[in-house]
Amino acid sequence: MTMYATVIRATLLIALLTLPPIAEATVYNLSADWSDAANPTGPWSYRVGTTLLPHNANWTIFPSPQPAYQPSNVSGNYLPAWYKATSVPAGFDNQVGDVIVHTNDNFNGNEALGAANVLFTVPAAGRYQISGGLWNANTSLVPGDFAPRPQDWRLFVNNTLMASGTLSGLPGDATRANPQTFNLANVLLNAGDTVRLDVSRNINAQAGFFVGTDLTIQTEAATTIDTFQLKAQFKQWCKGNPKIFELNNTKVTDGVTLTFTRDVNGDGVLSDVQITVNNTGSTDFDAFTLKGFAFPANKAGSKLDFAVSGVNPGNDTHFFTIRGQASLNKLGVLTKVTGAWAALYTSRYTVDKKTGQLSDETECFGRGTLLTGNKLP
Repeated sequence: MTMYATVIRATLLIALLTLPPIAEATVYNLSADWSDAANPTGPWSYRVGTTLLPHNANWTIFPSPQPAYQPSNVSGNYLPAWYKATSVPAGFDNQVGDVIVHTNDNFNGNEALGAANVLFTVPAAGRYQISGGLWNANTSLVPGDFAPRPQDWRLFVNNTLMASGTLSGLPGDATRANPQTFNLANVLLNAGDTVRLDVSRNINAQAGFFVGTDLTIQTEAATTIDTFQLKAQFKQWCKGNPKIFELNNTKVTDGVTLTFTRDVNGDGVLSDVQITVNNTGSTDFDAFTLKGFAFPANKAGSKLDFAVSGVNPGNDTHFFTIRGQASLNKLGVLTKVTGAWAALYTSRYTVDKKTGQLSDETECFGRGTLLTGNKLP
C-alpha cells in the first residue's frame, strides 16, 4: 500500500462530526422545571395531542388544593390532567413534587384529541442524555371500578419511537421505587428538535388512570472516539514518474484505520475535531493531525458537511485536506463518512508492476475519494 493510500485513510477520520458548541452541561427536569404559571414554560409543554392544556388552580377531586393542567374542572371534561403533586392522597404511590398524569379516556375526556403528553423542545444543539421512568401512581382500585387499568407510555425523539412500555396497574408492579425506565445516551439533537413522552390508556383498560412520570434531559460533555476501516480511490502524481500519474486504491482489508475524536477537551464543545491515521506504514501520514469543523447539512441533523486539514509538523510544506459528508443514525452516532481529499506528501511510485519495484521516496501530490468501512471495537 502506498503512502497515498494512508493519506486517504486519514481523511476518513474527518468524520468527526461537529456542531455548535455547548459551553457546559445543563440539566432539564420535568419536576424541577415545573411551572403552574405558564404553558409552555421554558422548553416544556403540557399537552393533549398537539393542544396546550389550560391551567386550573384547583382540581377538586383531591381533598387538598391541587393545581393541574387539564381541559376544565368539570366532570366529564377534566382529562387528561398533568400536575405536580402537592400532597400524597390515600392509595397513591407518590411524593410531594412528583409529576403525575391522569391519562385521557372518554368518560371524562375526549380521546379523539390524542394522548396526554409532555413535549420538550431542544433549546441548543448538542449531545444529550434522555432518561426517566414511569410507574403506577395509584393501584388502590376496588373490584368493579374498572380494575386493573393498564396504561401505555411511549418516548419519541423527533417523532421517532425510541422507547415504550405498558404499566399493568396491578399492586406491587412498576412502583415508584421500581419504575419502568429508559435511558438514551449521546443523542445528537439540534435546536428546535423535540422529545415527547406520551402516556395513554391501554386498549385493555376501560378507563385512564394515574401514572407517575420522571423525565430528565441533560447536555453531555464527553470526548467521543471512533475508529473505522477505510477504502479509497485516488490519483497520484510523483516527481520523476515517467508515467506522470498512477491510479491507486485502498481496501478495508489493508489494515489502515482512521480514528476521529469529538469534543477533544471534554468540555462540551462539539465543534472540536481531531483526526489521526494509524497503521499506515508512513511516518509522513502518521504525523498528520487533521482539524476542522462540521455543520448540519439537513434539518433532521442526520447529515453533516465537514472540512478538515492539517500539516506535517516535521515538514510544514506537506498538507492534507478533506471535505465531505458524515452520516448519523437517529441517536446521532456516526455511521459513515464519505468525502474528497487532496494532499502533498512523501511517497513512492511504481517503477515495475511485474516485480512491484518502487521508486525512491519523492515528493507526491494526490487527490481522490474515500468511504469508511466497518467501525472497529
